Amino acid sequence: MKRLLFTLPMLLVGVTALAQGTVSFSNRTTLGDWKAAVDDGTPAGLSSLPVTVNIFVADASGVAPAGASIASTTFHTQSAAEAFYVIPIDEIDVAGLLPGSSSQKFVARFTSANSFMPINIPLVINPNVPAGGVSPGFPPLPPGELLPADPTLLGSLVYVVALIPEPSTIAVSVLGAAVLLLRRRK
Repeated sequence: MKRLLFTLPMLLVGVTALAQGTVSFSNRTTLGDWKAAVDDGTPAGLSSLPVTVNIFVADASGVAPAGASIASTTFHTQSAAEAFYVIPIDEIDVAGLLPGSSSQKFVARFTSANSFMPINIPLVINPNVPAGGVSPGFPPLPPGELLPADPTLLGSLVYVVALIPEPSTIAVSVLGAAVLLLRRRK
């Protein structure tokens, strides 16, 4: 009997340590939508170069990614109305995330081949739709919902890519500056 009383708590601790919660990501949420566009207002899905979104677990600050991407998606490309929205990720497994929890933070990193740097948007788990998964002794919970940490983004347009000029534009600008300098010397 003593052995059973000792083994049972250890088993529960072991199962909890291997807990894996689930979350979902979309910029269409139960609390409101948030559209994503490039600098000129073009929907992200209609950008000349594809915009991708990688989901990361956040570092201690809650605003920067920690470790490798845990999921990735792109934008709809069929129509202008849909191109502001990502293709939803219905289930992201997160190691160590306890089902029913909403304390873990995440980061969505928007990138494109023509951007200066990626744009990070901190995310939180909706407390009304906490992390899903299987808790010991309970039925599975549906995936939790990721929301922007800044609630003012809901219902707004988020500019996610800082475009850079094409190399030919830069070359013409440098050539023009050189001509002006030469002319000034004479």
